[in-house]
Amino acid sequence: YHSSSCDSFEDFNPSTGEVIASFPLTTQGVVDQAVNVAHETFKSWRKMSRVQRADFFDRLAQLLKRDTDEITR
Repeated sequence: YHSSSCDSFEDFNPSTGEVIASFPLTTQGVVDQAVNVAHETFKSWRKMSRVQRADFFDRLAQLLKRDTDEITR
């Protein structure tokens, strides 16, 4: 799930003024939609076994490790 909004705001380190993060701005409607999608997805997630969930997170960790350089650009 993602928002199509391009606007964002930046968070600054108060002691240096350096930008430490950038966050997307969105509307309440987009937030509500994301929450609804998460709620619906949880219905199937909760039916998965611990082993299936562990496999899912293991695969996610492998992909994050593989694609770290691209993700952090």
